Amino acid sequence: TLIGEEFAGDGGIVLKDPRVSRLGSLWIEALQAAGMAPLFVIACRNPLDVWGSLAERNGFGLDHAVELWLSHTLEAELASRGVPRSLIHYEDLVAGPRAALDGMFAGIGLAADWTDERARNIEGFISSNHRHFHSDAAAFFDHPGIGAEAKRVYERMLDAGALQDHAFFDAARRRWRDRWNQESPGGGPSRHGLARAETFLLRSLASAEDGHLAEAVEAARRAAAMAPGNAQYHAHLGGLLTKTGDLSGAEAAIREAIGLDAERAGFHHTLGHVLLKAGRIDEAVAAQRRATLLDGSDPRYRAALGTLLKRRPS
Repeated sequence: TLIGEEFAGDGGIVLKDPRVSRLGSLWIEALQAAGMAPLFVIACRNPLDVWGSLAERNGFGLDHAVELWLSHTLEAELASRGVPRSLIHYEDLVAGPRAALDGMFAGIGLAADWTDERARNIEGFISSNHRHFHSDAAAFFDHPGIGAEAKRVYERMLDAGALQDHAFFDAARRRWRDRWNQESPGGGPSRHGLARAETFLLRSLASAEDGHLAEAVEAARRAAAMAPGNAQYHAHLGGLLTKTGDLSGAEAAIREAIGLDAERAGFHHTLGHVLLKAGRIDEAVAAQRRATLLDGSDPRYRAALGTLLKRRPS
């Protein structure tokens, strides 16, 4: 097997991947086929801290982050049934690495082989300085924006014997699946994708206002990629790229916006501005004419067209 070829030898292997909870049964089957005895360690973290990390890196909203935490937790519990498994809490690991790891190993029937050097290396590697969010359990349970199901599951996960209660997790998973099918019916995207795009648009606007143009462009790119059918997001990106001097990128973004909403006069006006900066006067005139035809009441469009006509060679 591929696993046997990649990891031949007498030693064990460690697989760490947040998505392994969703592929747990596949990994167990593959490891057993390779002659290995899988052991599971389920890492649990306060969902508010999970949200903090996902919001900063991916623009996730609170409900999106908590839904992900809940689904991964429920799937990890189900996938790891039938094999030795242990539960470790991130907060315990950071506060006291050695004690937390001793408990983790004991849960899967192993004893930690500590040496002074290993202890120093682990305690030097696991540092509270790496913990950027510090929510306590009370803050989670008291948060009005978090649903009852997530609170029930997290409360159970804080119990040392949580993983023995299969009936509780089966019922929680059924309720979660029923609710998710109502929120995201069929095979289409959920509402969370658009919420993420809006988060990055707001981040882009704030960065641009603060004068951080590179950060504003990056956030605008992510917003447009997450909501490719939103013409305004592409136009916003085009405006920022114009300020950076990336005229070809700006033109491409604004033409994308026009392709999505050709009746928006402002898009044609912005395109005319970009084409003017690129020295393409005739094309700029055509773009401004289109803006004026779509909205002749806006004095900006008429003024821009008049200026261009005066500058165009006779």
